[in-house]
Amino acid sequence: MRHWLHRNLNPGSRYRLDQVPVTTVPADELPTASLDSDDRTAIADLLYGYAWHLDRNEPEDLGALFCDDALVDYGPDFPDIVGRTNIVAAVARGQRELFAAISHHISNVRISPDGSDRADVTAYVYAWHRYRSGG
Repeated sequence: MRHWLHRNLNPGSRYRLDQVPVTTVPADELPTASLDSDDRTAIADLLYGYAWHLDRNEPEDLGALFCDDALVDYGPDFPDIVGRTNIVAAVARGQRELFAAISHHISNVRISPDGSDRADVTAYVYAWHRYRSGG
């Protein structure tokens, strides 16, 4: 299960600045506990794909990055979103109703093998949001 957690660092601001640790991304395609450069690139591309499709308002393409039973946790202001279909719908609704503009930047990607079919991943996301409501 891919798990995304957004943490608001500046709740009183008109524009939100979020730090998003991304943890425990399953890597079912990994054949062993070691990770070669292709494995690491594929995992990092999932993170970059999330930011790319989110910023380009492509909820269907973003949804394709998640497994069917994925869980998304955007923090205490939003309920958990479970399942790819629900994630796509929530992202589309957020783009349509909440956000006038967004920008996400991934950095500090650390990928470590965790057994024969998993990887632990930690990354930071600099996320900028301008709300339609102005808040």
